[in-house]
Amino acid sequence: MLSVEETIFHIRKAKKGDEQSKEILLKNNVLLIKSIVNRFKNKGVDYDDLYQLGCMGLLKAIYNFNEDYSV
Repeated sequence: MLSVEETIFHIRKAKKGDEQSKEILLKNNVLLIKSIVNRFKNKGVDYDDLYQLGCMGLLKAIYNFNEDYSV
């Protein structure tokens, strides 16, 4: 699990296009993605498709993350 400082560091790098930082953020948030995906299982959509959408959503959240709110 990444510390807050490490997470912010990787978010900054990912926003600049660093693929390795994106991968690190995705790998460290797999459990979060899976827990959200599990809420939507058995709704007529394949698990793999939901997981892929969850990963895309996380990447979108990374790109739209605003540090000005100090969250």
